[in-house]
Amino acid sequence: MDSKKKSIVKSITWYSFHNVMMFSIGYAFTGSVETGLAIALIQTAGESVLYYFHERAWIRWGHRIVKDKNISKPAT
Repeated sequence: MDSKKKSIVKSITWYSFHNVMMFSIGYAFTGSVETGLAIALIQTAGESVLYYFHERAWIRWGHRIVKDKNISKPAT
C-alpha cells in the first residue's frame, strides 16, 4: 500500500513532468517563454478543476458504473 507521503511526492513529480511537457509544447509552437508558461499553468489549473468535478461525479454515480459493468472493486 502506498503511504500518503509517497502519494504526495508522486503527485508533485507527475505535475512537474506534466508542466514541463506543456511548457515545451507551448514554447515550441509559439517561441515565447511567457506563452509557454501561461499554457502550462492554465492547463494545469483547468485540469485540477475538472478533476475535482470528475471525482465528485464518480462519488455520486461511479458505483452504478461499476455495478452495471460487473467490475470488481479493488481490495482495500
